[in-house]
Amino acid sequence: MRYLVILLLALNLAAQAQTFEIKPITQTTEDGGQLIFPLIESKNLPEVARRINYYLQLKVLSALVEKHPTKPLGALYCVEHSYTVLTNNSRFLCIKLSEVNFSMRYITSHSYFTFDSRTGDLVAFDDLLTPTGKTQLLKGFVPEFKKRLESRVDDPITGDEYKTCLSDAATLEQLEVLDFSIADDKIQCYGGQCLEAGTNEGDVRGPYERSLNTLIPMLSPYGNYLVGNKTEPRRSGNLLGSVWRGKIDGKYPITLILHAGYSNEGAEVIRGVEVYDQYGDGIELKGTRAGNKIVISEMQDWQTAVATFEGIWNGNQITGTFKNVKTGKVLPFALSR
Repeated sequence: MRYLVILLLALNLAAQAQTFEIKPITQTTEDGGQLIFPLIESKNLPEVARRINYYLQLKVLSALVEKHPTKPLGALYCVEHSYTVLTNNSRFLCIKLSEVNFSMRYITSHSYFTFDSRTGDLVAFDDLLTPTGKTQLLKGFVPEFKKRLESRVDDPITGDEYKTCLSDAATLEQLEVLDFSIADDKIQCYGGQCLEAGTNEGDVRGPYERSLNTLIPMLSPYGNYLVGNKTEPRRSGNLLGSVWRGKIDGKYPITLILHAGYSNEGAEVIRGVEVYDQYGDGIELKGTRAGNKIVISEMQDWQTAVATFEGIWNGNQITGTFKNVKTGKVLPFALSR
């Protein structure tokens, strides 16, 4: 009886440690493949769960699932899709999304999303570390990257390519991190590509790991807050990685997310996805930011601007004007986190 009580207590503590309940949304493709996507729920933090859902759905599906009940994952054009919950506690929710595509051969790719469990905001790599700490961490990964390249130079098929990569790495000062995840006790970074995208390189692209304890001297104030060393609330919200909701002209409710542009576009470029809440289908956004001023356009067919938001971001709000390019009509808009 005593052991049963202990077991029940242990199970209860484990359940309490799980801040969110993650349920699968499933859909079968025409070819019989399985598409599985996470739906986040929380009785205690429903608003936080909603923000995480909106971010994941807009970023990955470019649509809101609730608006497409019969085919919620219709925007996924892959052979298979699945998810893995890496961390689910009061500080972080970290989810890995995996998809399989076919183009001459099957290619599996992964993307990682780490959210602040207290706000629902996406945690960016640069949020965690001071500039000096980031440099120190990325420099520390370089010897590991070179060692992994060295272990492949004798490969009968790709050895010459790895020799070239190893030669190029002789002057490498920092490893470029393309993605990262956080477990309860460590950070895992992914980068260091050598062969073409989609090629299996084993551990060359990561993960490169460090325990959170060793990161403490490198952490920013917000990073320390996230790992539990400080209890102060985070600073005013980020422009990127947040879910923004509001109205155009006080009448038309919209939801949007913003994220950094592609690596070759420059630091001032921002991209995102917007939905008019009544419809729930994603519209691509592209624009620029300069200080607290942002200019972002609704794009048609990825290249033509059909409407433009011009606004000022003050931390927790974006306010300004919305202009229909075709008609020239200008309306006010206001968004908040």
